[in-house]
Amino acid sequence: QQQQQQQRAASVSSKLKRPNLVVDMERRAEEQRHVHEKRKALQRQREEQRQQEKQEAEEAKRLAEEEEQARFLAERRERGREEQRKRAQRLVRLAQDREMWRQAQRLWESNMFA
Repeated sequence: QQQQQQQRAASVSSKLKRPNLVVDMERRAEEQRHVHEKRKALQRQREEQRQQEKQEAEEAKRLAEEEEQARFLAERRERGREEQRKRAQRLVRLAQDREMWRQAQRLWESNMFA
């Protein structure tokens, strides 16, 4: 592209017989435009990279939060099951204690009235 522009500038300058100073100034201006465009493209590229990294970081954060929430819910369910198991064991012990008390009472009553 730059070479084509230089050729055009050269052909225009040869047709018009413009001074070398003008041709050099135009060439430098074109080079500066080219450098400016390169810098702008690089800046755009860097900004796109930053945006992509930002999105990736947000996605990683979201996934970590989801995993933490899932872990929290699993722990809460496990605690609920454990509490339920302990209540059931306590009720079983209570029922066994009552049954033993009834048997003891029957035995006592049978011995008292025998």
